[in-house]
Amino acid sequence: MVSSPSLACRLPRSPTWRTESVGLPWVTPCGLKSAQHQQQQQPQAPPAKPVKLGPRETLDALASRFHTEFVPQCISFINNPPADQKTKDFDYKKLSETILAQIILKLDAVETEGDDGLRMKRRELVKETQAMLNSLDRVGKTG
Repeated sequence: MVSSPSLACRLPRSPTWRTESVGLPWVTPCGLKSAQHQQQQQPQAPPAKPVKLGPRETLDALASRFHTEFVPQCISFINNPPADQKTKDFDYKKLSETILAQIILKLDAVETEGDDGLRMKRRELVKETQAMLNSLDRVGKTG
């Protein structure tokens, strides 16, 4: 017998009694499901759907990401390029391609809906991003 008073059922001490032999590894000898299996069976909340931003909010988010994430990386690369040519080429390509994919292509997808102010804002951000890419090109393409 099991000496634990918290169990509601009495378990045989026989080493031959194993839940794996029954084919149900998640069932205890008392017939209770293990905590791990119960956690797996609990319904998971569906992932939150992304909120669709308007064109102004999208431009603000892209500008913020460019200025906070990519500009510091670009300045660091321009001021202190890696001495090793392979590392320099890799870092240059990674940084420039990431900016193209994460900023330029997303800016191209923003619909300004005929708003001239939004068009100007998008145009300025594209010019600023292209200027940074040109600076990266000057450093990254020199050997």
